[in-house]
Amino acid sequence: MKPKVMDSELFEWLVSNGGRHLISIGIPTHSKGREVSQDRIRLKNQLAEVDSALDSRGVRRRDRDELLSDARDLLEDVEFWEHQSDMLAVYVDDDGETHPVSVSEATTTVPSLVSDHFYLRYVLSEIDPLRLPVLVLTRGAVQLYELAGDRLARIAADLPESFDDVNWFVDRESQLQQHSDRAGSQGVHHGHEPSADRAADTNRFLRAVGDAISALHIDSPLVVLGDDPLVKRFGAIYSDDFLSPENSGISRLEEARVVELARPVFDEHRAKLEEQVVREAVDALGRGMATSEVEEALADAAAGRIEKVVLYRDADPIWAAESGNDLTPQDERGHDSVDMIDRLAVRALTTGAKVTVVSTPIAGQQFVAVRRF
Repeated sequence: MKPKVMDSELFEWLVSNGGRHLISIGIPTHSKGREVSQDRIRLKNQLAEVDSALDSRGVRRRDRDELLSDARDLLEDVEFWEHQSDMLAVYVDDDGETHPVSVSEATTTVPSLVSDHFYLRYVLSEIDPLRLPVLVLTRGAVQLYELAGDRLARIAADLPESFDDVNWFVDRESQLQQHSDRAGSQGVHHGHEPSADRAADTNRFLRAVGDAISALHIDSPLVVLGDDPLVKRFGAIYSDDFLSPENSGISRLEEARVVELARPVFDEHRAKLEEQVVREAVDALGRGMATSEVEEALADAAAGRIEKVVLYRDADPIWAAESGNDLTPQDERGHDSVDMIDRLAVRALTTGAKVTVVSTPIAGQQFVAVRRF
């Protein structure tokens, strides 16, 4: 099997699923190299810790084995380990239903948790990830993709297949013109300048590509890779937001190469967006329109007064004892502790707030919760 990709249906299942022994595991993973075998060992060790935690909760050995059966099967699934990203989150409910989720942006991991709810900080960045369209543009082929982290997916679009697909009807012979020679007795054929013809054909091709992209009404900047001179000319024709690395050279539609070239542009664009989000959050905090106190933010979130939460990706857990809807902070993690930041994010999301996970430090704060006004 392959790891799952987070979607709204799976997230709703994670949020709404309550139980006695819900299991949450998060480990860093790798897509290739010797580290892959280490990833399997990490999961094996985490499952051993979960087994011990279940034992301390009074769960019988036979029931523990049944509960962890599907998760343990992942250890021997070769295909599964060939499709990893930066992190793997594994969730198991009271019936043993197991959901391994691929996470493209690793977050600070905590030890495996057994609780009455799932630990969702592992996958918060997957709920509404940044996606950028990526156009591969060469004379021989045209393809549109969507990039989200290191995940690449094709986008269906009515694009020309190639330069010739647009210019197949051009008959240069019919454009030849006949004139008399100086003696007036013999016809001489000549045509337009080849370079001018080629430029007109290229512009026709690029306009067809640009029109097809514009028809999709994409609201994100377009990353363009391909033949560098062709990409440069496309930039002069395409009127919407346009991003391209200095060396965008790619001659064939190899998806690994597309990710390799587009990822730095993606990361740079995301960093700029994050900086803006952080500036706005810090400004709101300075004007008294936000809070960075977790208990205050939890109360506001429960009352639906939070508009958005900006969460630092590497924020440390704030452990607390949970009793009903009440959370009491703890100096150290206890047997049944919950992470107050995790609970804040879930409460905010379930009351219509937006949660944005950023890699940019938030002026020394773990998070900023901006209130509705």
